[in-house]
Amino acid sequence: MTLRPDTEFIYSDDVVFNLGGFEVLNEGKDIAILAAGYMVHEANRAIELLDQKGVSASLIDLYSLPFDAEGVLDIIGAAGGNVITVEDNFDAFTLKQMHVKRIPKSARTPEELLKVCGLTSHDIAKTAMEMLGV
Repeated sequence: MTLRPDTEFIYSDDVVFNLGGFEVLNEGKDIAILAAGYMVHEANRAIELLDQKGVSASLIDLYSLPFDAEGVLDIIGAAGGNVITVEDNFDAFTLKQMHVKRIPKSARTPEELLKVCGLTSHDIAKTAMEMLGV
């Protein structure tokens, strides 16, 4: 499942993307959310939901594979070692994963598809809260 709905621009035209790089879109101290592609947008909305609950979350756009693992680990460490990866396809990772576990047959819109797959901003925020025990 790869979504391609219309999205807002996150980056300006002068941003340079380097092979092996990543971009920290939000800095937080409680949990780090790592995403790529469309899921960066959904995770960004989850950041707002978490903020409303008093949770400070980092958001890292892993736009390049491979990525600077040491740099990402530093950010995860600064977030108390709590991390969620959010993917709209399955790509094995050794940390808490939120990804498509089955292909829904009845969703008609991207929003319905995310809901059926448990990948909405509310689902991301709920998983973060569960990981943190709050």
